[in-house]
Amino acid sequence: MFGYRQFQINRVGWRGILGIAAALAVGLSLIVLSLGIAFILVPVVAVALLIGRWRFSRLKAEAARDSGPQPPRGRIIEVDYSVIENKTGR
Repeated sequence: MFGYRQFQINRVGWRGILGIAAALAVGLSLIVLSLGIAFILVPVVAVALLIGRWRFSRLKAEAARDSGPQPPRGRIIEVDYSVIENKTGR
């Protein structure tokens, strides 16, 4: 079955309390550091994505303009043919 074990600070001792305090301090400092880096990097990445999207759309427009005439949008059927008889008599 399940056993429930209660955690009590008074049974840990001064070394345990120092260890818990150090773990909490390191954990909280890592959380604050990661949030600070996220607040700095999120706008930088957003601006970089906007600039990249703008440049990519400009490159696509240049490629479409430089590609020459566009093929027709309907169905295209390619056929190989040969002349069976010549009507002019040659």
